[in-house]
Amino acid sequence: MVDERWLGLRPRTATRLLVIVIVFLGLFVQFREPLATLAGLLLDGVSGRELTLVLLALLSALVPLLIATAIADALYDRFG
Repeated sequence: MVDERWLGLRPRTATRLLVIVIVFLGLFVQFREPLATLAGLLLDGVSGRELTLVLLALLSALVPLLIATAIADALYDRFG
């Protein structure tokens, strides 16, 4: 059996990481203004409110990343 690893990663894992990076960059570009405002709040001083906003921003990015990973798996199964 031929080892098809790329940078020590299996092809399916590399596909997942590539899709996650692409979707994360898309989310970052789309929401750059609210993220910049949030970063400004954090630099002024950290309180519970700002930490809650950061947690909410991180968790809101989780669902699109999970969906993108599932789509990447389906595409890899179909065409990989």
